[in-house]
Amino acid sequence: MPIRKAIPPVFLVLSLSLIYLATMAPGLTWANDGADGGDLITAVATGGVPHPTGYPTYLLMASLFQHLPFGTLAYRTNLFSAFWAILAALLVYATVTYQANLSGHKNAFAGLIAGLMFGLSPLVWSQAVITEVYTLHAFFMALMLFLIVRVSIQNRHLLLDGAKGLAMGLAAGNQITSLFLIPPVVFSSVRKSAKNLDWGAMGRIFVGLGAGLLVYLALPLRALNNAPINWGNPVSLKGFWWLVTGELYQRRLIIIPVSGILQRLQDLATILFHQFELPAIYLALIGLVYYFKPTNLYFITIWNAVIFLAFALLYHTGDSYLYLIPVVLSISVWIGLGYSGITNQSMHYRFGLKQVVAVLVCIFLSMLTVI
Repeated sequence: MPIRKAIPPVFLVLSLSLIYLATMAPGLTWANDGADGGDLITAVATGGVPHPTGYPTYLLMASLFQHLPFGTLAYRTNLFSAFWAILAALLVYATVTYQANLSGHKNAFAGLIAGLMFGLSPLVWSQAVITEVYTLHAFFMALMLFLIVRVSIQNRHLLLDGAKGLAMGLAAGNQITSLFLIPPVVFSSVRKSAKNLDWGAMGRIFVGLGAGLLVYLALPLRALNNAPINWGNPVSLKGFWWLVTGELYQRRLIIIPVSGILQRLQDLATILFHQFELPAIYLALIGLVYYFKPTNLYFITIWNAVIFLAFALLYHTGDSYLYLIPVVLSISVWIGLGYSGITNQSMHYRFGLKQVVAVLVCIFLSMLTVI
């Protein structure tokens, strides 16, 4: 990769790394609605089973960070969250950059802006510096978006269909809500034309999905350790089902009275507004509306925004607003596409001007987000 092309992604990774490390919680904390941190850290360290839905993908992957040779156990697990937030932002960068290239814009700075807006949004930032499952969830959401956009139906290796399903299954092993992605993943992969479907691709996706979901078999195996944390004791079918279906929390779903729906929707809209501020929101609207094209990218980002906003609205818990992170992901992509469309529409004939504007926009929007 030429040095010039490497500058935006390297800058993105380094800047987010420095910011996250500077604001990282030094140990276990309940800040940022991180009350589950102790449960997760202990379950990972002792081979136990945390609260529903068990999070087997998180348990297996976080154990790698707990073996780092520095810091406290809690600090190392906090670093795990930062690591996946950075990778998720990098995938946002790659997705927007690739889409801009497809449109003939070749605008890496659009991807940089999108990645920064995602990584520095208060919701993502708050989860990147504590122990929680949401940045790994964001990574898998960004990964599925990238795979769907990057791999076209006309130029696709057969194994990639299975890879999408596998990634979705592993994602569900971290957050069961990842299964909301089944419709856009299947639709974008198996549609040959308006009337014809690729049934082979559909089969490969669901085989991969089944393989990924096998990660849940780790839960009964961990329950046999007799660890101090063993929610549901999933060695029996009844205990396993209680755990992985989140039966404990199901009563919190769709219990909001109709009179409270509008107020809750207003509260969630306020949270989303505070992620970006007006200039970035204008760019997102431009990217979504003015430069809209009926592509897989727009389909899955709109789906993500709608389905996770609805879930955050109807799931009545104190931290349900954290399910807006996939919505933030979609908006960040639209911001990058809006910037790409504007700059390439008006400045393609002025050498260097696009780069100067990109740097100024990055600084301005980043300052707004940090403030």
